[in-house]
Amino acid sequence: MTVVFVAASGTGGHILPAVYIARELKELGAEVIFFGSGKPLEKKLIEDFHIVALSVSGIAGLGFVGFIKFLLSVPSSAFIIFREYLKNRPFAVLGVGGYVSVLPILIGRIFGIKTWIHEAENHFGLANRLLRFFAHNISSAHPDLPCSIYTGHPVRSDLKNITPNTCEEPKKLLVLGGSQGALTLDQTVPEIIPKGLEVHHQAREENLSKVSALYKERGINALVVPFFKDLTAEYSWADIIISRAGAGSVMEISFTNRPTIFVPFPFAQGNHQKENAEKLKAKSLIVEEGEDFKERLSNALNKLLQKEFYKQIKDSKFTPPPIDAAKKIAEMIMKRAGRRDLTWGSGREA
Repeated sequence: MTVVFVAASGTGGHILPAVYIARELKELGAEVIFFGSGKPLEKKLIEDFHIVALSVSGIAGLGFVGFIKFLLSVPSSAFIIFREYLKNRPFAVLGVGGYVSVLPILIGRIFGIKTWIHEAENHFGLANRLLRFFAHNISSAHPDLPCSIYTGHPVRSDLKNITPNTCEEPKKLLVLGGSQGALTLDQTVPEIIPKGLEVHHQAREENLSKVSALYKERGINALVVPFFKDLTAEYSWADIIISRAGAGSVMEISFTNRPTIFVPFPFAQGNHQKENAEKLKAKSLIVEEGEDFKERLSNALNKLLQKEFYKQIKDSKFTPPPIDAAKKIAEMIMKRAGRRDLTWGSGREA
């Protein structure tokens, strides 16, 4: 069987697109093996595939200490990767972001196999900034990323099943904080919800009881969970969304036609979450953290709850990005199976 290695780590924004591509690769007959960091989130999201855990650590935001920790973790992780390459003889390795993707791509290049990376932002993240010089092909979520193939961003295939938005008077709010940026929304959103609004809130696991108590104290009917297994159903249920603005979240929400308030995570590299949100400004409001954040978020929510403004946002014209990116990337990788020439990639679609 054809073997493909997939490497992704860190947040759901890296892991989920990798899973969507892996499922498409599996449909095309490939055996997929993941490289991860062994964190609980990976076990939760990568349910259908074997995971090889690496001890490598990230360096983003950790300065010199983080760099030293990364260097110290390289030998043991490299040994594991070399062993897996020799054991499984993959024909391709795919990196979908995060520090775990670095060594598998570099070692894949040493072995002379096909290397592919995917970039979710409209500029290269820390890992891909290095790997773009070693990957044979780069796929991108944005058409203006240089030296890449524009595919759109991998999203869940069942997004096409989202119920059309026929709401005239919004009553149901979906809150999505993301794996890194949930804390601020957990602390703020329950305090600004007006009476009569029903809420489904994805909160950090350690905040579940506190967030639930806040809603209960204010008499708000709220479902508070750490993870939505069927997010497509949640999109169909919602009239309004409050969300962080990771690339995957913005891409998925762009298919829902649900007016949204984006709260960019302020500590994201290069403030790229604000850039992500601005790509969907026809269907959303953007509220950045900072002074008077709670008041500004409350004002934005009350504005969206006004029937005329809600209808204006809902009916505004917007062309969503490609929904078949995961399948497209998988097909391009598989169609190159067996080709061992190192000119395979060079940033152009064959």
